[in-house]
Amino acid sequence: MPNRTPRPQEAGDRARLDTSDGIPLYLKLASVFRDRIARGTWPVGQQIGTLPELQAEFGVARATIQQAVRVLSEQGLLSSERGRGTFVTALTRKDQGDRPSYDLLDLDPRFSIEILERNRAESCPDFMMPLPQSELPFMHIRKRHSLQSTPYSLVDLYLPLSVFARLPAEDDDTHRLYAQLIRDHTDVEKLEGHQTVTIVLASQEHAQLLDVSFATPLARIDSKLVTGEGRQVMAHRAFIRGDLFVAHRRTGDILSADPIEWRPTTFGTPGPGNEE
Repeated sequence: MPNRTPRPQEAGDRARLDTSDGIPLYLKLASVFRDRIARGTWPVGQQIGTLPELQAEFGVARATIQQAVRVLSEQGLLSSERGRGTFVTALTRKDQGDRPSYDLLDLDPRFSIEILERNRAESCPDFMMPLPQSELPFMHIRKRHSLQSTPYSLVDLYLPLSVFARLPAEDDDTHRLYAQLIRDHTDVEKLEGHQTVTIVLASQEHAQLLDVSFATPLARIDSKLVTGEGRQVMAHRAFIRGDLFVAHRRTGDILSADPIEWRPTTFGTPGPGNEE
């Protein structure tokens, strides 16, 4: 591969390999490689740099390069051939127009739902917006949503058992969202949603269930649904693959609205509807 002057974007890639946040270096390097594929710096069919070339460019160990390449090989983006090198084999998903938007009440028809667990519970462990204890006992449902056979999200939700008992049987509830079922099978006339979105790294469990690498970025959506009478009827947490997640929202008039309604805040700042 001939020597050339790095483009400004590429020159900044090395600066992304800071290790102070505890994220493994090979995962950050894999992210850099993935971005180069997405923006066309490494087009499909092109051979990427050799191990010595990449070591010289990024100043990392040979094993780190190999681990990063292995991550993208597992994702189908790179392919290594003995004696020939490593080649780009596919584009990353960069067209957000093909991504479904996240919606509590409208399930994109490309989705399928798999119920993984369903059991009674006495608490909503570690939930940001748990159901009140006055609604005990709860029903816990864990499910996985897939987008055209690709794992998309892992969802844990809790309902008061008194609400869950009014919903359809298990065989009938795997094509609609629980918010839809509550709307259609209870006397609730109004459901107000509150959501908080944060970015987290995939645990081993998330990685296995969502078919991603360990510590891959995920969108975590913490939600609650409240009736017009102020009763909370759902506590909900979804982990969504970062390469598939997109959320659309309308802010209204930002000149007159409370900024907390539309502007990102620091962690720990109460969102709308979550004030103490």
